[in-house]
Amino acid sequence: MRVSAAVWVASFTALAGACETPADCILSPGVAVEVVVRDSVTGAPAADGALGTLEFGGEEIPLVLGGTDIHGAPLVLAGGSQPGRYSVRIEKPGYENWAQPTLRVESNDCGLLTERLEARLQPAGS
Repeated sequence: MRVSAAVWVASFTALAGACETPADCILSPGVAVEVVVRDSVTGAPAADGALGTLEFGGEEIPLVLGGTDIHGAPLVLAGGSQPGRYSVRIEKPGYENWAQPTLRVESNDCGLLTERLEARLQPAGS
């Protein structure tokens, strides 16, 4: 079953801070970082073919496809499994590189509090 990124993000956003019992934690996404990747000019999903990397504790961690838009186009890259400080880099042929140099991921009784970012990729040469 495919779930659109908008529904997936909205579901978890609604649960943020709502972990009062173990049952509240069931839908926790369990990833440190989610990045919605879009073309900055058209707003179209741009995760397909993008290479996303997290740096955490001196290690590079690849981001993986984590969701699609309502039409099935790859939209979200996700990764990481621990609280702490991350840096995020997105590269895609035909676009300028995108980076978020410092990002702090927290946790609570349910686990990770996923940080959600939007990478609006600039076409190369624009």
